[in-house]
Amino acid sequence: MAQTKKKGPAPKTPGVVKRKKLSFSQIMFYTLGIIVVISMLLTTVRF
Repeated sequence: MAQTKKKGPAPKTPGVVKRKKLSFSQIMFYTLGIIVVISMLLTTVRF
């Protein structure tokens, strides 16, 4: 267990951190895009 735990985190952590950062930035970008689309739809519906 100790050996697998020591070997596991070292190579996995950098990839996981990069994926988390990319996913977080992508989620923020998509959320902003969705908010803009919803605001545009609301403005079109109001007018």
